[in-house]
Amino acid sequence: MKELFISIFLLFPLINLHAQSNFKFEIGVGYTSNIITINELQYWDKGYVLIINNCLSLKSTFELTQTFSYQNYYFNNSSYSLGLVLPAEYGIKYGETNGESSQLYEISLGIRSLTPLYFFKTFASVRAGVIFIDQGVISTSVEIIGNGDSKIINYKGGGEQIIRGLVSVGLGTIFILSENLNLVLEGKITTTVSDIVINASVTSNLQYSF
Repeated sequence: MKELFISIFLLFPLINLHAQSNFKFEIGVGYTSNIITINELQYWDKGYVLIINNCLSLKSTFELTQTFSYQNYYFNNSSYSLGLVLPAEYGIKYGETNGESSQLYEISLGIRSLTPLYFFKTFASVRAGVIFIDQGVISTSVEIIGNGDSKIINYKGGGEQIIRGLVSVGLGTIFILSENLNLVLEGKITTTVSDIVINASVTSNLQYSF
């Protein structure tokens, strides 16, 4: 499934390559945070994002964008609870809980509305698309003690793979570094359209204009 998402991005043309002067390519990195705690990522809270944008300028104040992003969220051990009904015996001793990171893969289309200034531009952005969630596996052990003997039960959770629609809004600034090279800073809030996953991210992209 991950390979399919990457292939779609590489094969999906947003721009007419003959319009070289209107095409911009961005690559960047940033910080992302899961800002609600009841969803497919309730045990994964913070991480990083890698992003690629293709931009097509329709005029000086309006751009179409195609985005592919990879997001990695780290497991938060302190947020994890078994959520299971355990046998009511003499005693329970919890073992260590371990969890893998979760990954998200996004493909989306969007628009930017820009306000040109002298040394930089500001913009508002809106995107819509799909996101593939690859949950990490969580494992923990419980030792149940009673009547002079004990037994250890191992539990596993997570490991699901889920596809959701998404919408996103953002604000950003484009700093002009040279004739063809810009620095793009953007903050975004993204939400899925069902079984809500909401995250906030801040990215820093290098933009090259053709």
